[in-house]
Amino acid sequence: MNVSTLYSSLIARLLFLFAVSAEPLVAQQPAASRTSLPLWKIQAGTNAVYLLGSIHFCKSDFYPLAKPIEEAYRQSGVLVFEADPGKLESIDAQTTLLKDGMLPAGESLSQQVSKETYAALQARLKSTIGEGAMFDRFKPWLAAVTLSVIEIQKLGFDPRQGIDLHFYQQAKADGKQIVPLETVEFQLGLFTALSKADQELFLKSTLEDIERFPEIFGDVVQSWKTGDTKKLEPLLLKITREYPAIYKKFVTDRNRVWLPQVEKLAREEKAAFVVVGMGHLVGEGSLVDLLAKKGLKVEQQ
Repeated sequence: MNVSTLYSSLIARLLFLFAVSAEPLVAQQPAASRTSLPLWKIQAGTNAVYLLGSIHFCKSDFYPLAKPIEEAYRQSGVLVFEADPGKLESIDAQTTLLKDGMLPAGESLSQQVSKETYAALQARLKSTIGEGAMFDRFKPWLAAVTLSVIEIQKLGFDPRQGIDLHFYQQAKADGKQIVPLETVEFQLGLFTALSKADQELFLKSTLEDIERFPEIFGDVVQSWKTGDTKKLEPLLLKITREYPAIYKKFVTDRNRVWLPQVEKLAREEKAAFVVVGMGHLVGEGSLVDLLAKKGLKVEQQ
């Protein structure tokens, strides 16, 4: 398993955990009244910032993307990402992941979680990769992420085809300015700071919901392609009730930190194209919501 693949999917996996938990509610919502895109245009004066909701795991048949998305990219001189995708490949990033995601010598995952959770993990690993003890040195959060990546890739979704990586590679080839909203180290710190109880919840939820990944990914992809925020908004309301502290830490707190950076870009002379996870652009407290409350013109495309 490629270390940078794991590293780049940490945030995506936790938000996907929320989507799994809320999926029955989402599936009951009516279809969007019109087809939109997961793209918003933010204007302050004559300049524009485009916000694109990203899916971190995609397939090659996602491309080419809709013409308005590609046109927004072409018009932008600055590309903005949650963190610098290029740094995920660095030796430092890989060393940090292994250091922070592995248990100290003499400790085992079986000592970190309940007997029931550990037994469920063993059974899943034996059926998936034929080896139950492979994750014994992993901390629970890394075990959850790694198992999720394996299962998602079995469905044919690939982080190397992700929307953010697609535009990062394109921006590098085109010589565009690349700006991160936060550091890779900060993102990893969100996981390493999880309590022991929250880490087990993360792993337990993964094991309970993994059978529904094919159904849920189909819903997520369809909602993304049609820009259907009506399906996502009740999902986020459910999340805030069930995981208020974690949701605040992983989503709304980060949105508030990003807000002045995106607002500054909107007030400059060079158009910018901002690619962040879709969960950051929907509902109360989202970047879209916060920018509108600042008085900027916000339009979904």
